[in-house]
Amino acid sequence: MYSVARALQFAGLLVTGIAFFDGVLGGNVRRELVLLALGGAIFVFGRWLQTRR
Repeated sequence: MYSVARALQFAGLLVTGIAFFDGVLGGNVRRELVLLALGGAIFVFGRWLQTRR
């Protein structure tokens, strides 16, 4: 379960990074905020799984 949690955290970080570059280069602020929220939620879910034991 630990490796799944870490993979989810990594995926969340990837999504937030993609959202940042999409917002800066593409100029679509709404999509950037949606992707940032999605990436943050994925990361927090992975963190919750990691600490759950």
